[in-house]
Amino acid sequence: MAVNGIPSHELNSVWAAIKREVASGGLGTYAKVHGGQRDKVICVYTANLLDKEDVSCVRAKLWDMGHRKKLSYKTDAYTLCGIYWGTRKDLSPTKYSSSSRDTLQDV
Repeated sequence: MAVNGIPSHELNSVWAAIKREVASGGLGTYAKVHGGQRDKVICVYTANLLDKEDVSCVRAKLWDMGHRKKLSYKTDAYTLCGIYWGTRKDLSPTKYSSSSRDTLQDV
């Protein structure tokens, strides 16, 4: 699950909260920070991308932590193959997206 568009000046506090939740077992299996000089992305991983219930739990936890923007779930396989928005018109790089706490949509 990608938490997008984190301003650089907020990154340390957002990352600390997410890292703490992952370490305690309350949020996904792994997390990393990715991005350029301006806005950052924090990726929160789940054990199985096909376990929609687990992905939904991660989404709900992120919502409860204050991340209320639209979130997307992209597989590492697509990243490794260079599939991003706009690179393939016939294939969405996103598996799921969500604009609310309790709704997870297949893309």
